[in-house]
Amino acid sequence: MWPSGGIPFFEERQGHPEASDVLDEYFHVGRKPKGMLQPPLPIDDSQAEQSNYTILVKREDTASFWDSLMEILSMMLSVDILRMSSDSRLGDSIIAIPADLPRTQVIILDDFPEGPVYDLWSFFAGSAPIRFKDILDGQARADALLSAHTAIVPLPGGSNPLAQIGGDDVSDCRNSAIAKTFARRVLQHYHVSYRGKHLFGSVKVVFVQTATHKVKDNIHLIKALRRAFPAPKVIAFAANFAALPMADQLTIVHSADVLIGAHGAELSHIMFMREGHGAVVEIQRAGLTQTRYRNLAALLGRKYFLAEAEAVPIDQAGSRKASVEQDHGGATPNAVEVELARRDAWDKVELVISEEDFVAQVGRAIEAVAGDSQKTGIA
Repeated sequence: MWPSGGIPFFEERQGHPEASDVLDEYFHVGRKPKGMLQPPLPIDDSQAEQSNYTILVKREDTASFWDSLMEILSMMLSVDILRMSSDSRLGDSIIAIPADLPRTQVIILDDFPEGPVYDLWSFFAGSAPIRFKDILDGQARADALLSAHTAIVPLPGGSNPLAQIGGDDVSDCRNSAIAKTFARRVLQHYHVSYRGKHLFGSVKVVFVQTATHKVKDNIHLIKALRRAFPAPKVIAFAANFAALPMADQLTIVHSADVLIGAHGAELSHIMFMREGHGAVVEIQRAGLTQTRYRNLAALLGRKYFLAEAEAVPIDQAGSRKASVEQDHGGATPNAVEVELARRDAWDKVELVISEEDFVAQVGRAIEAVAGDSQKTGIA
């Protein structure tokens, strides 16, 4: 069976379709005698000038913020490859950005809810994504898609290098141009000012909370932190990202010096802090060895601190279903059930951490950031 990332393992190749089984035209990469090369397909100038681009997207899911970002990153990398690849028929790149933006359309083939970053699919397109099922609603739109066009099928989300940083192993990689470029693009798309280290006089601490991944008594924990590190040197507050649009989430994260969150997809926001700056405190249940966000922090030059917590079971029938529906408003009943089945067992708990341990770990992060930027007198 193929892994969810979309790429089969070599030992599992037998019985899976080859390119020739699903594509009319394909090629093998490698050396070939000159006589074996196929001549270029004939194309006239008028056809080249009228050619449109259709990016066909079939998402695996929309419930996970991290997985959605990885699918969009793979789409961007796919288009970047085509931008750098020449078409011998045209004597130019296969697609040119921004010149071809007005003639590029994203078509969503699946029926999943839009999800939090739906409009990011239009990053390399001249208009908002459209659903395949809606194409025939207007005859003009259907006719336009039947005209000369180039179909682009992006690589699957699990195929890009950034999607492979999870697991139990701590990576020794300390820089990622792919992650940094992706972060810049997302911030640019949502019109969030991208800047280096700011010159404000306080260390800003943001405790991210969603309806899915909960830390018990997070407001009491923030109050304890404020007593230990009073304003104005430290400004600490909690943000409920489940209730905020994506642009507001990114604005908050981009202004943060220290980001706190329970282990889960919301820590993907690490990417959108200021470049080469900041610290992350991941609250993770004791015994869980997942290193995705530790590795992500390292790739982006963030300092990382782990705060272990006790996992306490919560109501698994009513409250979990309500949390899924709140996180993914508009999801069909079937999509909600699929998401409930997909989530790991640790999602069925809330994390409990003492005020002393919380303040100690976050305090280390505050001191690390303050020491780097020399913004405060914290010793």
